[in-house]
Amino acid sequence: MKLPLFVRSLSLGYLVLILIGFWGCAGKPFTPPEPNEIPEGPGLFTKEEGKVVLSVDLNEGAPPSRPEAESSDSPDAKTMTTPVEDPDYEEFLQWQEWKKYQDWKRKESPDE
Repeated sequence: MKLPLFVRSLSLGYLVLILIGFWGCAGKPFTPPEPNEIPEGPGLFTKEEGKVVLSVDLNEGAPPSRPEAESSDSPDAKTMTTPVEDPDYEEFLQWQEWKKYQDWKRKESPDE
């Protein structure tokens, strides 16, 4: 009894896949690392230095800061505005008060 072409080609395909699988395993033997062995190279947290960095120096590589002026009376001294004099800060304070009012209004209004 002769098998249909579809079944013969399917059987041949399975045979080829099995042979490819065996040939794929014929490479070098693989020895997995021990569970408590630390692999060589940089790690996820240790990076290139080989140690965990808990803090970063943000001033590293930055140019030195300019010396402060000795007295604020000198005309060359750079004056900074205090938060009270800054119009943006005043606007921020007004916004905070508005938010407090909105929260109060929401709490006082009856739920519909």
